[in-house]
Amino acid sequence: MEYQKTLLSKAMIIPLLSMTAACHLEPERKVKELKIEVNGFSLVSAEGTRLNDCKEFEPTAQQIAHYFNRAYPVERKVMTTSRYTPCYATGSLKFDKKTGGTWTLYSSGVASFEFIRGDVVTLYYKDNQWFDPTACTYTLDKDEQCGSHSNTSSETRKETLAEPCQLETTSTPIWKCQEPTMLFINNTGLVDANRIKLNIFPKIEREKMDKVNGIVVHQTGGPSAQSAFDLYADEREKGAHFLIDKDGTIYQTASLYRMSKHVGRLQSRCFITKKCSATELQRATSLENIKSDAKKTQAVHDDEYKKNFPLRYPWSADAIGIEIVGMAQKENRNGKEKNIYEPVNEQQNAALKWLIEELKKTFHVSVSEIYRHPQIERKNESEASTATW
Repeated sequence: MEYQKTLLSKAMIIPLLSMTAACHLEPERKVKELKIEVNGFSLVSAEGTRLNDCKEFEPTAQQIAHYFNRAYPVERKVMTTSRYTPCYATGSLKFDKKTGGTWTLYSSGVASFEFIRGDVVTLYYKDNQWFDPTACTYTLDKDEQCGSHSNTSSETRKETLAEPCQLETTSTPIWKCQEPTMLFINNTGLVDANRIKLNIFPKIEREKMDKVNGIVVHQTGGPSAQSAFDLYADEREKGAHFLIDKDGTIYQTASLYRMSKHVGRLQSRCFITKKCSATELQRATSLENIKSDAKKTQAVHDDEYKKNFPLRYPWSADAIGIEIVGMAQKENRNGKEKNIYEPVNEQQNAALKWLIEELKKTFHVSVSEIYRHPQIERKNESEASTATW
């Protein structure tokens, strides 16, 4: 593929300080250093009709940083279909000392980002401030107006963006920086976020997980994160995708594109919710009436296993698991000795709330499909009972 140089070939290195200080909410990612290699370039293609127009695509360093602080992963085909444009800029950036890479940014709001370690992700963000010469050529979203970025010159656009958290001139003030962010997830299912530490245990990863339908919150039953990690090193062990330590540190322990066995034998969704046909409820009730607890548990699970979501609860095959470090200790309850899980602390709940919110937005999970472990499997009812999100 040939390239036509139309503007700005001189590299710029611009350190970006606290650009979102005026906002109520800051993005989890924040560009710390940005280098623009070229601006206003065009792909030479068979069309060849917009090459000169691309000279008007001159995003500033502040605009590009604003974009990468908020962009979220999309399928690669978006770049070549609904959001295709020949106008692009290239460069590199750093989020911190360990995280960064090179980028190719298109005027349509799509970008290709290659991390230093070699992973490549396609990104998209719609609400940008640069001038887009091809704004009226895309398959538009229902709430998007053609020409919203093309009726103002690029020079005017540069002048109007004093800082990324610009206040909209509407009857109700809206800060652009409050738009939801999503997690960066690379092509192997690993999250790239400042708040998440990677500690992957391949031995707890199982088959490919094609769809995420829910999130299940657990407690480890152990005294520390390390006690769980020691178990995860055994391929016979169960495990979850994330673990939250006592101090609120979040670890990713398994790929989000792989199953982990964090849910065992399912309870009957039909029997518990009563949201099913009379025939289905009759069958579920008959299984619940099996006298042997072991046989009942297995029979109910076998029946649920045959069902597709949402007729059953999400489980290991289609749910993300989150473990919270917490011991279960024997206590006397109503004259009987029971194992009771310790309360989830404030730091853990704050981390859990943030993580679930990010996973909800990234995987489009309904809040009604987020469960504590005992809600969907016959487990100790105190497990994660004090977890909040």
